[in-house]
Amino acid sequence: MSHPGPLIYTPGTDLSSFFERSGRRPQCRPLALQLARCQDAYGYPHHIKKCQLEWEDVQECSFTYLQYARAKTIKEYREKLFKEGKLEQKYVAPQKDAINQEHGWTL
Repeated sequence: MSHPGPLIYTPGTDLSSFFERSGRRPQCRPLALQLARCQDAYGYPHHIKKCQLEWEDVQECSFTYLQYARAKTIKEYREKLFKEGKLEQKYVAPQKDAINQEHGWTL
């Protein structure tokens, strides 16, 4: 049985339910559940500080902003090394492995 929804509908409940359903990826559900448990355990005024790490984990899983920032930093570092002459190639082609050879993929 699904959750019937809030008793009183306001713009806040409509907006929060939209983000709750649309923003999460399936692999983020365990993190979202952990956040909900933390929020339930500490209650409203205290969960903001107590559940900050869980909130950040859910945000990172949903939007992957740290992963993109990390990839950008690595790319900029490789370009810097290439310009300084410390790298022969700007980008390295992936090596062939057992999976690529098994399926006949060419690089």
